[in-house]
Amino acid sequence: MTAYTDLVASITKQYPNFSIVYKSNSLFMKIINALLFVLSFGQMNTFMSNFITTIGSTVYVPSSWDSFSDISKIIILRHENIHLGQAAKEGQLLFSLKYLFWYFPMFFAWGRTVLEMEAYKESIIATIENEGVSAVQNDSFKSWLISNFTSSSYLWMWYDSNYITNWVNKTIDDCISTYNKTNK
Repeated sequence: MTAYTDLVASITKQYPNFSIVYKSNSLFMKIINALLFVLSFGQMNTFMSNFITTIGSTVYVPSSWDSFSDISKIIILRHENIHLGQAAKEGQLLFSLKYLFWYFPMFFAWGRTVLEMEAYKESIIATIENEGVSAVQNDSFKSWLISNFTSSSYLWMWYDSNYITNWVNKTIDDCISTYNKTNK
């Protein structure tokens, strides 16, 4: 077994209905894709090809999923596993309402921002553990992370890029510090 298959087995043990489904095989994902395209004024046009989406115990992946490296899949599934845990803890309905509407669906989506901060922190930790500290210190990684919060990627979930930039830098520093302390 590989680390990836071990992770899938671990998630399945915790969430027995867990599954990975191609977005292209899901009418629901195609409907969400169309809605996001309209809501983002055409700017969110890679939902089906570039984004992984977790709803309930299903992780919806792009058709290119099989070409992802096992390390990429591990990092992604660790992020998505945080969302599985959030939904299990809060209940799917409350989680969904918080993710989609608290305070506002766009620009001031504090609920989505907080939930994604927790999941992206896990992405940072998983990246450090699998690709090394330098992988999270480079400007392209930081820019990608910041843009997820402030661009059409998540419908401009947060309006203040300075706040997100500070959070990204502090979280990366904290994760590196913790990693260095536990791996001495």
